[in-house]
Amino acid sequence: MCDKSVKMGLIGLGSRGFYLMNTIIHMEEIEISAICDIDQDEYEAIFPYFDRMNKVRPGTYTDYRELLKREDIEGVIIATNRNSHTDIAIASMKAGKWRCFA
Repeated sequence: MCDKSVKMGLIGLGSRGFYLMNTIIHMEEIEISAICDIDQDEYEAIFPYFDRMNKVRPGTYTDYRELLKREDIEGVIIATNRNSHTDIAIASMKAGKWRCFA
């Protein structure tokens, strides 16, 4: 058991983001505190997993820049298409989100 979990944001909820979320949600060391996708319909597909695991539903965003403004988010998992990885990674590092996975 972990004393403190790392609060992460998940950016991109397509097939790759969904796969990563489904793996990470089982880890005690990581808490997905925020999710971001331009398609808000993706949230409804994700929420049942949080409910089944008795986890708090994450905050939702359609703009990754808004997610990055959250001070409690320590890092982000980038699961968007390749064309946007670099911009999001640079913005997350500038925002002090040093745990950045692309």
